[in-house]
Amino acid sequence: MRASIGALHQPVRASTGPSALLRARHCPPLSAVSAGAAASTSSGRAADDARRRPRTTTTTTTTTAAAAPSGMAAAAATPAPSQARVGDTSTTPLTSSAWLRGRCPQDHRDALPQLLSGVEAACRRVASRVARAGLDGAYGYAAASSSSSADGGRLNASGDAQKKLDVVADELLAAALAESGLVRAYASEEADEPVVLLGAAATAAARRRARYVVAFDPLDGSRNVDVAIPTGTIFGVYESLAWRAEEAQGGGGGGEQQQGRRAAPSSSSPSAPLPPPYGPAQALADVLQPGRRLVASGYCLYSSAVVLALATATATTGDAAAAAADATSDAPAAAAAAFFALDALTGDFVATHGPRVACPARGQIYSLNDARFDDWPAGLQRYVSDARSGRSQTKRQYSARYVCSLVADLHRTLLQGGWCGNPRPHLRLLYEGNPLAFLVEAAGGRASDGARRVLDIVPERTHQRLPLFLGSKEDVAELESYGDVQQTGEKKYAV
Repeated sequence: MRASIGALHQPVRASTGPSALLRARHCPPLSAVSAGAAASTSSGRAADDARRRPRTTTTTTTTTAAAAPSGMAAAAATPAPSQARVGDTSTTPLTSSAWLRGRCPQDHRDALPQLLSGVEAACRRVASRVARAGLDGAYGYAAASSSSSADGGRLNASGDAQKKLDVVADELLAAALAESGLVRAYASEEADEPVVLLGAAATAAARRRARYVVAFDPLDGSRNVDVAIPTGTIFGVYESLAWRAEEAQGGGGGGEQQQGRRAAPSSSSPSAPLPPPYGPAQALADVLQPGRRLVASGYCLYSSAVVLALATATATTGDAAAAAADATSDAPAAAAAAFFALDALTGDFVATHGPRVACPARGQIYSLNDARFDDWPAGLQRYVSDARSGRSQTKRQYSARYVCSLVADLHRTLLQGGWCGNPRPHLRLLYEGNPLAFLVEAAGGRASDGARRVLDIVPERTHQRLPLFLGSKEDVAELESYGDVQQTGEKKYAV
């Protein structure tokens, strides 16, 4: 289903750039600038040297065929991330990998950080492609096919017009998941059905290692790429139900199995039968899990900085008893969330707001498309009118902020409070709703479809849509209290 993207990776043709234009206007030579810079104090040089000095003693270098990743503000090559020592935050900034090893469930601490490290690498590459979209001819829609939009581009499985960078980002994420060896299948907003990665001839060791399934939106807000507005990648990681069943049947689980080592056979079943090949039916069951069973989720925001948001459970949420009972809970399945900015000098994602992010219980901003007020249901109209005029519970006048890029709107909401969302059944439960709801609850916020908790919804289809409201716990609860906040009907909007 993916178009060839070779044309997007051609070398950039040499042209008359800013340096040539400056020289033509008789700007001072670089030697003059260098002479001025030489007057810097020795303490300034020392500080600059310290900033560039490697911050750890162990470095893992990853070689890929893709162009070197970079941040939005620095499109040049970025080194592979270093592996920070766990717990040594006095001299080493807290990196995303160190945070994960200290926060995720004990029996996931070997495999899950490895998997998410691959996702991070893919996000760095997506950031580079987004930053260079105009230079690489990557604006606009993907090549038309048998399913085409009114704009001439082809439609993805969700019925949305596909941008060129949707295809690029999808391929980068898919490659990272396949290379990890830790993923049995994935579901992408750009794919019709879940994609199986675990082959029918996989060895027992490979089956034990492939513990996870992943759902993702490779480039949320891609319609904004052509005008350089922030975009993002959204992802959620589940433990495979098939993996769990195989481990239970074999008498093992976690630990050695997740690292690909064969466990000693159970004394109660010394010759357990081989499990059936993992195929499309098992993959579909794996991805159609309620969001409360997520092991981790996050997003990567491509903006003035490249920011990675991560959330993880702090205890095993997918045990067999809970799966059998399918129990719900008012407490969030996830218990920790944090933000990390890409350091373009080292390639590390480094914590920017400490080891934990907490969404304010209240804010003063709501975020949705106000131009559609007349199409909203009565409850939502009443709420927004009260919030605008200061008649809501806080008695403060709310302001509207709307980027029309869900990752960007949510990032602001998690930091400043309030809520963001869409009252129409427009956003996908698997690729946007569940991963973001998991992260919002991990940060102490609330995620609702206007009537129920998002994480309790059991998906019925891979591209199932829903209304979505995310943000401050008290703000979203007040919105729900108005009732009738979900916009129904089949009305379509041109923009």
